[in-house]
Amino acid sequence: MKTRSLLMLALLLATASGAAAQIASGNIYGTVTDESGAALPGTLVSLEAPIIGGAPRTTTAGSHGEFRFLNLDNATYKVTVSMPGFTRVER
Repeated sequence: MKTRSLLMLALLLATASGAAAQIASGNIYGTVTDESGAALPGTLVSLEAPIIGGAPRTTTAGSHGEFRFLNLDNATYKVTVSMPGFTRVER
């Protein structure tokens, strides 16, 4: 009886960890620069996935123009970069 309980527990734990491994997520990293290649800190970066819906996620580029969006669902995303004095860019 004790062996059977341990075997059942081991099977349940193995199944649970296998199911968790099936979750797919990703990250988007980038750097905002101008035409000369200079970093643009403080730029507003927006991310949205029209097929998923919901409110866009936003962040501000760091001191070297870097930005990141973590733990994203599998989808096609649109990244919008905007800063006063510059043309708004969507990719």
